[in-house]
Amino acid sequence: EERTFRLGFTFSFPVDQTAIDSGSLIKWTKGFTASGVVDQDVVQLLKNAFARSGYDGQVVALVNDTVGTLVSSAYVDPSTMIGVILGTGTNAAYREDIKRITKLPKEMRKQGGEMVVNTEWGAYGSKPGQLPINDVDRTIDAASVNPGEQILEKMISGMYLGEMVRIALVRLHKAKQIWSGATVPAALQESGSFPTPLLSECDRDSSPDLAVIAKVEEDFGVKGSTLLDRKRLKEI
Repeated sequence: EERTFRLGFTFSFPVDQTAIDSGSLIKWTKGFTASGVVDQDVVQLLKNAFARSGYDGQVVALVNDTVGTLVSSAYVDPSTMIGVILGTGTNAAYREDIKRITKLPKEMRKQGGEMVVNTEWGAYGSKPGQLPINDVDRTIDAASVNPGEQILEKMISGMYLGEMVRIALVRLHKAKQIWSGATVPAALQESGSFPTPLLSECDRDSSPDLAVIAKVEEDFGVKGSTLLDRKRLKEI
């Protein structure tokens, strides 16, 4: 029996959403890119892909992942007001009184009720003085595919935390504040060589000799670290 499958489409990038099942990509973030998508209706592009593959699917809703997070929580707790994503990137959505959303037409605002607003707060900090950025933040931003954009995202999200720590380790090693008597691999100088998942392994190490961190160091290529070195790495 042939069936048309109804589905929701979670698209975790800034979109100019014009309907519940339609929206155009404003720009790529989180280091992603693909040609022919910006300013295009992402739902229609998905439908076109369905047609090419012979899949009979109907997209009934386009949502940002923050909106989906808020809504899924609201099913359990209707008082839920905010959905937050802290992952590869970062973003938040919240419930707002329609009367206060001035970008909506007056006729819609008069109807009252609430609307979920996708803040795209990862873009905050693009204007000078908005955030207390430091030299490491500037280094990461300058090396990114979108310098000057998504500053808050680059300061706190998973895609960049590993690189943030790597830069700090390079500077501390140069100042002989860590691994001064150890053998350190040349890879430490390479951008992206210290992946974010390693941070979680270091952070959860509660052993007396920080054996998990020692294993992380060994796998990375650091030989001969001391307990003080491992404590400093954990603190970072």
